[in-house]
Amino acid sequence: SIATVLSNTTIVCAAAPLATTGIVPVSLFAGAEASLSSLTFEYTVPFVLRELSPSHGSSLGNTELVVEGSGFVDSEALSCIFTLPGSRNAKVSVSAYFVSDTEVTCATPSLAMFDANLDTSEAFALVHVATDDSSRSSQSLTFWYRTLPTVAGIKPSLGDVGGGTIVTVTGSGWIAGGEVEAMCQFGVTTVPALSIISPTALTCMTPNNTAVGETTFEVSTNGRDFSSSLKSFYFADVPRIWDIAPRFGSPSGSSNVTVLGDGFVVGDYGDPMCRFGNVTRPATVSPSGYELACRSPPLEEVDISIMDYNEPISVPFAVSSNGYDFSDDIQYTYKIPPVILEISPRNAPVGEFIELTITGEHLSGDISTLPLCRLESFGNGSAKLLDETTMFCEVYCGDITRTVVEVGLNGISYSVWLD
Repeated sequence: SIATVLSNTTIVCAAAPLATTGIVPVSLFAGAEASLSSLTFEYTVPFVLRELSPSHGSSLGNTELVVEGSGFVDSEALSCIFTLPGSRNAKVSVSAYFVSDTEVTCATPSLAMFDANLDTSEAFALVHVATDDSSRSSQSLTFWYRTLPTVAGIKPSLGDVGGGTIVTVTGSGWIAGGEVEAMCQFGVTTVPALSIISPTALTCMTPNNTAVGETTFEVSTNGRDFSSSLKSFYFADVPRIWDIAPRFGSPSGSSNVTVLGDGFVVGDYGDPMCRFGNVTRPATVSPSGYELACRSPPLEEVDISIMDYNEPISVPFAVSSNGYDFSDDIQYTYKIPPVILEISPRNAPVGEFIELTITGEHLSGDISTLPLCRLESFGNGSAKLLDETTMFCEVYCGDITRTVVEVGLNGISYSVWLD
């Protein structure tokens, strides 16, 4: 080919076409006389680019980029060239690492390297692979720059250590219905998002964790660049119920229920709940973590199909530390409160114990709890149920007064009275 002399030390010429790859000697002719030279030139297969992974990354740069294609060669000069149309510094070259003739890797430059005044919310660059300015891929692939996702909140922020809790994440940086596939990272474990609900909300399912405790939580849209929102998630055991007291209460609801068990979470992460049938009620956890308290809802909220409350109605009862993962069910029974029809005797000497015979309806209780009776003015007495219509109550008469007789059958609350 014809050479062009640039100086007394430099000439430029175009490589002649060659049907195959290989190394050929390079000679310089001045007229018919050839120079003596040990220079060689290598013909190679042109780089062909097929895919970038990921196809987008942080505007801060340093995203590990995998370029797939063919014809790549192992060279110290191997580089990825990023061209950003319209920027002040339109082209930035970074070192690339040869993996195979079909794959190279490189780290993306930041948008600020092109232009410090660029909008970092979204921009794109054209990517080439090269060994020098004269040997680079003939085509380019597009890489999109985006801001990192952010996490504003996660609910629930506590889940089963065995995994499977569906959490809702609020924040920004993902696109509903778009090509961006969000991921959630719990500690070092990454799981794909179940769904992108909107540009500000997505869901994912917690993985199995190795231990109970707090772990970090972040979100990514490419599996490599994660948010830095410093959010946490707490893995806990699902609560377990040992016993509840009382095991039954009035169909009108508002009965205090105390739950003994373990797995209750004490602190800011927990959102404790009791569930009666399919109706949940907020609960409180004792400082020990072994006791939980809540109040029953009305039976008509639990099962609107029930018309007759004369017979006891049992419903499944469970507890949760987050309102999503519940314990195994036990039975809680709604039962009409007792009705007092008569007491005998109606008076007694001051300063003495007296045994009252109380007759009424629905005087049957939980065999696991003691029946209660009292004179309102003088405190508790000792009660004994004979059958559904009769109760004995030994109480102390402390002064001359007219007072109220009360009974309770669930071991905790007094529900009826007669004066």
